Amino acid sequence: YIIPATVTSIADTAIDSNSFSNIYVDENNTVYKSIDGILFSADEKTLIRIPSQKSGEYIIPDGVVSIGKKAFCGCHWLDNIEFPDGLISIGDVAFNGCRDLKSLEIPDSVTFIGEAAFWSCTGLTSVTLGDGLTSIGNSAFSRCNSLTSVVIPDSVTSIGNYAFYDCRSLTSVVIPDSVTSIGNQE
Repeated sequence: YIIPATVTSIADTAIDSNSFSNIYVDENNTVYKSIDGILFSADEKTLIRIPSQKSGEYIIPDGVVSIGKKAFCGCHWLDNIEFPDGLISIGDVAFNGCRDLKSLEIPDSVTFIGEAAFWSCTGLTSVTLGDGLTSIGNSAFSRCNSLTSVVIPDSVTSIGNYAFYDCRSLTSVVIPDSVTSIGNQE
C-alpha cells in the first residue's frame, strides 16, 4: 500500500484491507510517514495504522503519544504489544479484534481509553491499567471473553456504557471510590 506525497488526509476506513503487510509513504509527504511499513503522523507522535498482516510482538516506538482510531483493528495475529512511557491516549476501536493478544500493561501516562478500544480481543486474559487513567470509553473491553479480572485504578472517574459487556470469564472487578460515573451494562 503506497501513499503518495499529495495525500494530506486519510479516512479511518481507507486502509482496512486484510491483504497488505506494509504501508509506504512517499518521502515528500509532509503529513504522514512510514516506519518499517507502519503509518505514523509526520512528527511520529501518532501511530495511525499498522497493517493487519503483522504478527507476533510489536513495540510501539518511544515518542508516540497517541494511538489513532482503528490503528491495530483486525491485527488478529499480534500476540504482544508494548506501550511506550509517555503514551497519553488509545483511540476508539484501536485494537478491535486483536484476538491473539494475551495480556496488556497500560502505562501510567495513559489518561484515556477510547470507545471499543479492545472490543472482541477474545484471547485477552489480563489487563493492568495504569495509575494515570481517568476515563474508560464505551465498550472499551466488551467481548473480551477470556478476561478474568480487572483492577480499576484510583485515578479513574468515568467508566462508559458496556465497558466490560459480555466478558464471560470476568469474575472480579475492583471499582475505586474515585469513580463517579458508570454506564449501563457493566
